Amino acid sequence: MHYFVSAGRLLNVVCVIEEDAWTRESWTDHGDPAELRAAFAGWDPVVRAVIDELAAPLKWALFDRLPFERWSKGSVTLLGDACHPMLPYGAQGAAQAIEDAFALAACVRDDDVPAALARYEALRHERTARVQAISRGNATRFHLPDGTEQQARDAAIAVSNGLSPDLAWLYGFDVLDPDS
Repeated sequence: MHYFVSAGRLLNVVCVIEEDAWTRESWTDHGDPAELRAAFAGWDPVVRAVIDELAAPLKWALFDRLPFERWSKGSVTLLGDACHPMLPYGAQGAAQAIEDAFALAACVRDDDVPAALARYEALRHERTARVQAISRGNATRFHLPDGTEQQARDAAIAVSNGLSPDLAWLYGFDVLDPDS
């Protein structure tokens, strides 16, 4: 995946390589350009050309975390990845944080902040845990090796034009009326 940043002056490139041995938690570790090129050696020439231009890639691991049981204590609470970190395979991390903020703002209109935070948590916990589970499952689905399972997945995606009707609950959600 790639996209422009810094008002179009820079191109951010994201390459995923499954690696069980590396577990360091950092956003600033330097990657090896030769290792990256080797991992994508058989890919489309356009992909390889983009990777060939990466002089100093950074390397960071994706870690799956279960949501916290409790997000609030007293008059302090968490939202977004701080309490329900998302793997990127659902493209929902920012969306769920925005929903959290909207729900939190609606809940804290009352004077009783701890009660408002408990309502916020109760409104959001089940939904965000479900979205996390989908992202976790997509980590496997999106990285199937070539073969029967991968072909079945691709056929299902082709038939549905890439969107599953099972996701209406996700995209049609009203944070102020979660039962709608």
